[in-house]
Amino acid sequence: MHARQSSPRTEVALDERSWRDVSWRRLVSVDAMPLLYITIALTLAFRYWWIMDDAYVYLRYADNAAFLHSGLVFNRGEYVEGYSSPLWMIVWLLVRASGLDPTLFVGLACTFSVVATFALLWKSELILTGGRPRMFFSLAYLAANYGFLTYFSSGMESPLVQVVAAGYVLYVLKPSSKVAQALVAISPLVRQELVLPFAVIAIWAFFTNRPWRRVVLSAVALTTAWVAFRIYYYAALVPNTFHLKDSVDLSRGFAYLANTFGTYLFAPIALIALGLMIWARRRNISVNLSERAILTVAASLLLAYVAKIGGDFFHFRYLSFPFVLLTAAVSGLPERVLAPKTRAARAMLTAAGVAVCAFVFLRLPPQLRHHPAFGASK
Repeated sequence: MHARQSSPRTEVALDERSWRDVSWRRLVSVDAMPLLYITIALTLAFRYWWIMDDAYVYLRYADNAAFLHSGLVFNRGEYVEGYSSPLWMIVWLLVRASGLDPTLFVGLACTFSVVATFALLWKSELILTGGRPRMFFSLAYLAANYGFLTYFSSGMESPLVQVVAAGYVLYVLKPSSKVAQALVAISPLVRQELVLPFAVIAIWAFFTNRPWRRVVLSAVALTTAWVAFRIYYYAALVPNTFHLKDSVDLSRGFAYLANTFGTYLFAPIALIALGLMIWARRRNISVNLSERAILTVAASLLLAYVAKIGGDFFHFRYLSFPFVLLTAAVSGLPERVLAPKTRAARAMLTAAGVAVCAFVFLRLPPQLRHHPAFGASK
């Protein structure tokens, strides 16, 4: 068989000798493994299917506006903004006005958001590894992560939060991406505490001469328009949910952080990543240190906010955004630092990614006695 030029995406070896070898190479190729992780994530996201009770708050607001003509209110005549995400409220309003079945919409939103999140992280992995992803750490770490997956079908804004988080990662690594720019620009309307990481990223983009004008101007225009609507319609500068969270409960907040990051053993992973970055610096290996640092800073600011308000009653939910940013911040290092050249070395990194995925699948928060993937209820 004559050797053929390989594409940069698949990295098919030039010395393929048999169809069996071709099949194995494709199994561990750049294309196959992300598709495997997306399939795992989709399967588990639907296996963990549930609709959170707070989703019915959105439904009631939307139904009052679309069907009862009472306006965007929870109770007729009471003009209070009692939802957390203006953009998700608009989405639900359009869904109900169109007559689309809510359960069908939740399923479609779950599918789209899982695929979009992993596709954005996949593209980021190509940059973080210098175009040679093998372990796909961020995909492997999140593909079977219970906390990360369980909110995709919740009916809440959480799926959109996770897509936006992946958009932030891609924007930091590739600021010219129009998709990433759009996701960063809409983030303050997805959840309004996301204005904190938005400010960090915008300031960083300005001082490092990254494309920032379109992102900042779009975000300011969209947010200003909604605030103007809020003042006119609800006679309030901030939503009612802000007052519910305007408190300080650090002990409960730190317990919330420990519950999430401890469950998925993020601390030892971060220590290994730090060791690899120190090794890379001593050997003058480029590993996108500045980009990893700004992702960490943006995530840390939101972590501080979540700790300040005392976290949430639901495992992981308020930490989904910073968790994605921090996961990306420690991804791609083995490929850059170890630079595997042999087939066996590359296969070992791929196997390590699979092992990470399997290990995280077995990790559950202490609140659960049984694994929900095997039929136990939440």
